[in-house]
Amino acid sequence: MLKKSLLNNNINELLTYDSVKIETFNTNFFPTIRKDLNVSKIDKMIIAVPFLPIEIENINGEYEMKIDYDNMIYSLMFTIDKKNLPDCLWVGMIKDIFSFPREEQIKIEDALVKKDIYLVIPESEEELENYLIFSNKILKKMFIYNSIDVNDKYYANCGLYQASFTHINQLFASTILAIAQETDLVMLNDIYLCFVPNFIIQKNVDMHIGIYFHIQFCCSDVFRTFPYHIEILKNLLLCDC
Repeated sequence: MLKKSLLNNNINELLTYDSVKIETFNTNFFPTIRKDLNVSKIDKMIIAVPFLPIEIENINGEYEMKIDYDNMIYSLMFTIDKKNLPDCLWVGMIKDIFSFPREEQIKIEDALVKKDIYLVIPESEEELENYLIFSNKILKKMFIYNSIDVNDKYYANCGLYQASFTHINQLFASTILAIAQETDLVMLNDIYLCFVPNFIIQKNVDMHIGIYFHIQFCCSDVFRTFPYHIEILKNLLLCDC
């Protein structure tokens, strides 16, 4: 019922949560696993990360992955013991994707799908840059330092950067919805994807979604002053774990 209430923009429901001290969310793994979510019946996990720990190389006309061993996500994708885990599909962006022309990007997409990796491609380099500004210079900075500098040059154009952040989150949701079933668990990695749940649940209210933050939640006094705090809170409440 909560998901449907949130989708209907029941602001009273949101304000009920917003009036509670948001320090209660000061944990990396945001909510606990929902009691009626039977993890043992999950068919596969769809793990979405902002950037995949790979680079693409063209070797004799064939695209091959070059793994970034220094990336934290590498250990998740390639070194974890998968015996007791469901099948995993990966969704994410590649940092140097715009070094390839569009027709080559399509070939790269096709090559990665064969490895159960699904590529998200922003509309332009500018959109990607604005997405990263909102993520790192505004959102993440607020969470880490528990403060907002209203005179900051990036914060002054917050709406512009938020639009790119929202659209790329929507692209992630569209990619996930194209490969997901209701028996799957979608895991979103970090604050960079915190607007994805709403876009997924709008299309399928029965999808199971989890989200993980690598930083602690922002203090409530600062969080309430952020122009998009209701959107963030709504998306987090739409998650199951």
